[in-house]
Amino acid sequence: SVASISIVLDTADPLPRKVLNKLKTMGDVIIDTNKAMICAVGGSGNTAAVAGRMFTVLGKHNIPVEFIAQASSGYSITFIVDDTDAENAIKILHKEYIENI
Repeated sequence: SVASISIVLDTADPLPRKVLNKLKTMGDVIIDTNKAMICAVGGSGNTAAVAGRMFTVLGKHNIPVEFIAQASSGYSITFIVDDTDAENAIKILHKEYIENI
């Protein structure tokens, strides 16, 4: 966003001290671990409707969503949840989009 930058790394390893120190010269650094990235791919390209439905159903199941990113094509939406919510989130979305066809 205009006010912040988020970096998502697919590793449990800590950032090298040199990288962390450089980032700290640019602003506050918050390291958040135990997260999972989920990417939903496909659909009609009507991302407003898809995203609204997706995040509404996850909200109804008390699964907080962070760091939402949408592909410019409109055919994929990626978001972050807590590790502990990941499996449940996938099952909920599968039920919402696949089993309800």
